[in-house]
This record gives sequence, C-alpha cells and structure tokens, in this order.
Amino acid sequence: MEINQERDIKIRTTLLFEFYNQAYGQSKNVGLHYYVIPELKDIDNQIIDANAIYLIDEGLVRGGVEQAGSNSFPYITRINSTGMKLVENLVLKSEENIPEIKEELNNKSSIQEKVVSVVSFCLKHKETALSILSIAKDMF
Repeated sequence: MEINQERDIKIRTTLLFEFYNQAYGQSKNVGLHYYVIPELKDIDNQIIDANAIYLIDEGLVRGGVEQAGSNSFPYITRINSTGMKLVENLVLKSEENIPEIKEELNNKSSIQEKVVSVVSFCLKHKETALSILSIAKDMF
C-alpha cells in the first residue's frame, strides 16, 4: 500500500472531526460507515482502514479490529478524551494561524462551537481545509 502523508492526515483529521461532531450530536453522517463519509468516499477502503487502525492504536478513538478469516475489519465506536483534545488543539492552532478561521470563530465562545464551525467552514472552503492539514501534520 502506497504511503501518502497528506492523504493520511486528511483521512485522520476527517475521521476525528466526524467522531467529535458525533459526540456532540452535530454530525450529518450518524449511522453511516466511515467509508461513505463524503470527504472519504473516493479513497480506497484499505487506506481508510489503515488510518482508522492508526487512530485506534494511538488511543485517539475507541474501537477495534474484527478478524474474519484472513480479513480484518477495523471499527470506531467513538472519539475519546485524548482525540477530543487533539481536535480542540488543532482548531485553536488553526484559529491562531489562519485568518479566515479566526474571523469565522470570532463570535464563538465554547470550544465545541468552534470545532463545529471549523468543520462546517472547511467543508465549504477546501483551501482552508488544506491550511488546517498543514497544521495537523505537526500533530500526527
């Protein structure tokens, strides 16, 4: 399997943002397997699986890997407190370093509001999402 750091960071960030939003009832993807999250739908399932396993192994999400013969199927049940802190730190660093994010968050008071706003903003503005990924590189 080809290693592509930018793609892997995008997958990990997308999964963490998604499960953070699910924890606060803000997800539009509840009940969907992470393969079909719109931002990940064009990525090979094996690559998504490898990144889900990474998040599980790093203790950022709760989940596991089921074995069925020679196949393994990772699953994520929820983000844990370590993963939540990572997402919150990513948003705070983005707020400090990306003017568009700072402007978007200027009237948000809680960290949960900020994270939800950043996720929504990134879905609308792909170039901002790329800026956040460059910050995330230092965190993974």
